[in-house]
Amino acid sequence: QATILRTADQLGFDGFPALQEALQGVINERVSILSQLDLAATEEKKQGSATDEIAKVLNLHEANLQKTFRQLDAEKIKRVASILLEADRVAVVGMRSSSAVAHCLGFNLSFIRGNVQVFNSDYMLLEYIASMSPADALVVSSFSRYTMAAIEVARTAKQKQCKVVAITDNMTSPLIAIADESFVVSTTSRHINHSFVAAIAVVDAILTLITRAGQQ
Repeated sequence: QATILRTADQLGFDGFPALQEALQGVINERVSILSQLDLAATEEKKQGSATDEIAKVLNLHEANLQKTFRQLDAEKIKRVASILLEADRVAVVGMRSSSAVAHCLGFNLSFIRGNVQVFNSDYMLLEYIASMSPADALVVSSFSRYTMAAIEVARTAKQKQCKVVAITDNMTSPLIAIADESFVVSTTSRHINHSFVAAIAVVDAILTLITRAGQQ
């Protein structure tokens, strides 16, 4: 039991019940993904036209956008825009498939302001985070299965009193308990990988408000 409690604490959860809830969420999502794969295989056997398949993909993207938009808080986007505009330095972290979201934010943010670093691996990442101060900010994107390195980086930045912003896919994500501000986006896909359309849309909304604020 002590080992379980230590593991929960190391992962950023507030006790074993929170870890148990997160694990159940991951299991449910895996079951959902397997169901999606079964559905895709069944539909493939029906030999629908390419146009039909494309329409199904686009409809699913639209559903992800609508679900994300319904739970999106405009005031939160304003707060995050201010954090990223006013911070001395901004580190943007996204590993594995999450790197696409991190690159989109970091690349475009670097055209608006200076001192932006994007990390899609742990190379030199911990060294950079160790040098951060309370005047800096971290944006970390991670989706199930969550990258331990990303969670550890968020925790370290939080301990250094940096502002931490998370882009993730579930309220049971370990990043939720760590971040000052977090966005939960829908990533449902017709295949095994996540859909990042909604995540990119949230990034675009943040960048739009940053640009507007910078022009005032």
